[in-house]
Amino acid sequence: MDTYLDNEVPVLLLCETYNIVTLIKDEGDRIELSKINSDIAHMMVAYGYEQYSYYRNGVKLRTDTYLKVASGVNGGELCYAKLDDDMELVEAWAIEIYE
Repeated sequence: MDTYLDNEVPVLLLCETYNIVTLIKDEGDRIELSKINSDIAHMMVAYGYEQYSYYRNGVKLRTDTYLKVASGVNGGELCYAKLDDDMELVEAWAIEIYE
């Protein structure tokens, strides 16, 4: 899926469960997020992704991947879906758009 997203090809996500993450505050070395989980089937379109690595004393603890999505849930605002146990992805389809 990341090959499509790296090339700016939208990907339709069919989810059994999903989450929506919004950025509350970014202070450079610290970010604050809001995450809402849902156990209702949903679909959304991913159009990119960002990865954040977390370190303590120079040692990487983990890396989280957040898909940039148009969810239809958050009033059209930019939001993310975190790839984790709270998101059960059933299928993902790349969408080719022709001019």
